[in-house]
Amino acid sequence: MTRLTYEEKRARKAAANAAYRNTPERKAIAAAYRKGPKGKAAIVKYNAKNNAKNKKERQEAAVKWHLENSSVPPLTISQVGEVVTRIINSVDIGGLGTLSALSVVDKSFTFYVGLTKQENLNLEDLRWLTKRGANLSEGETYTGQRNRPVLLWSNGTNITMGQARKHLGFQSQVVYESSALIDASRVEDEIQTRFQSLPLGRKRLWRHVAMGRSSNQKDVTEPQVYKVFITYSTKVMNLLDSNEIIIQT
Repeated sequence: MTRLTYEEKRARKAAANAAYRNTPERKAIAAAYRKGPKGKAAIVKYNAKNNAKNKKERQEAAVKWHLENSSVPPLTISQVGEVVTRIINSVDIGGLGTLSALSVVDKSFTFYVGLTKQENLNLEDLRWLTKRGANLSEGETYTGQRNRPVLLWSNGTNITMGQARKHLGFQSQVVYESSALIDASRVEDEIQTRFQSLPLGRKRLWRHVAMGRSSNQKDVTEPQVYKVFITYSTKVMNLLDSNEIIIQT
């Protein structure tokens, strides 16, 4: 296999970006942005509606595939709801209490809900703070997208995973495990959905309900363990109030 040179990689990326800019959808978005705040608001509304529609279609296709090909059917919507209700009302988070109580009563509690298949949770639980390539939806092509961390140091620099543990006091805990990505992803989605109305940065540390992959067909032949986790801190509020860190909206 021939390796591409740096110049060839740049040329391919430029060509992909140019092709994207010339699509009808991208031209419509650019025209809307030129109209100012109202145009931007319309695009935001359109993206939210379109993303939700695409996600619903992906999940329905994934459920259908698993019902036809797997000996273990995926969780139903009501079963997902039952699992999530149990998690938020019964699972003790780090000895502090349940999510249902902490999200309302404890003003210092800030948390993130994530999903990983890493055996070592510490390799993934704070990735949302880094400026890594963004999480892509199923079928989406990576063209240089970057993550926008919710929290930054006050000088605008990124907070490393090590700094987040040492200085911001972040810890993590697995609250659900499954051998099927479709089940784990829907549990993650439902937990995020139930707390989406919390203030970004002070209580909630994810921007939008997860838009990643809904299933992995290899789960049927090559089972893996997917973990839904909570990453939390009781120091973020004070650090925000003292202007040591800031929220990137």
